[in-house]
Amino acid sequence: FTAKKQFGKLKAVRNDMVSVSRLSDRIRELELSLSQKTKELVLMKELVQNTKVSELKSEMKVNFERTRKLSKILSRLAEKLKIQGEVKNDLSEADDDESPLTARRAIP
Repeated sequence: FTAKKQFGKLKAVRNDMVSVSRLSDRIRELELSLSQKTKELVLMKELVQNTKVSELKSEMKVNFERTRKLSKILSRLAEKLKIQGEVKNDLSEADDDESPLTARRAIP
């Protein structure tokens, strides 16, 4: 009977040791992750501190103006292409009306 008790206690201690080992592994993973995140935060802080807001604002303004101009150009091109497409369609429809097949069909 005491051997069974001893065996049960040993089994419980073994399970506890496995649990402690798993927890230790998880703690090491979390510590590594924390140190990586800390390094990333330090880098981000340096980037933010070295950034000049006034320069960013002027760059944004220039980029916005360029984008606006390009948008206008693209709109004009799209309109021209649309008009050209309509002219081509009108011309092809006129060609179809004058084709010999249509003329033959109209005769009977």
